[in-house]
Amino acid sequence: MAKRYVYQKSAAGVSDFVYVDLLPEVKRARQFNMNVIIVGTLAVIATWVFVFIPYRTQTEIFEEKNGVLNDLTHRLTLKLEEQELHEIDLGIIQFEEEIDALLNLQVDFRVMKNQVDNVIESTDNEAYVRDISYSAIDNTLLVKVATKYDFYDTTFLDDFEDLDWTGTVTLDSNSTSEDLYVFTYTLEVNPEDVE
Repeated sequence: MAKRYVYQKSAAGVSDFVYVDLLPEVKRARQFNMNVIIVGTLAVIATWVFVFIPYRTQTEIFEEKNGVLNDLTHRLTLKLEEQELHEIDLGIIQFEEEIDALLNLQVDFRVMKNQVDNVIESTDNEAYVRDISYSAIDNTLLVKVATKYDFYDTTFLDDFEDLDWTGTVTLDSNSTSEDLYVFTYTLEVNPEDVE
């Protein structure tokens, strides 16, 4: 009620109309409320778009990653308990890096053994291989040959040197047992030449 109309009697007794504006500087209440509502609505929409949607997206990502982290932490705890329970020493079983090195050390042992047997059998069954072993670390083949005659030591030494895959061949020991001579040979092996 910003405007009011008042009737007043004058001294002559005639009623005069007088306009009185009680609130000339104040805007109407409805107009003020509409501006506030429009600004408030725009503020809520802007807050929703620029704050809530990115916050909700980041919260979902965080909850997903936090769930995965909790699962992995639980699995790690179980593995550590299992390791303590079974007294597992990881330093002993970590060998994956050494597999490639071991693959480079492999040779066909059957080929070497067959060729050594052929050398020994060439003596008309007067000698036989008592023991044969291969060391992949040293690339050496240790051969113990038993024979009735002691003069075969140099014969076998020369025959072993003639093999394609041997390097240095040495006669390590000569012993006698049960009327037999036992010669121990160390054959240096070139793994790339073993076919």
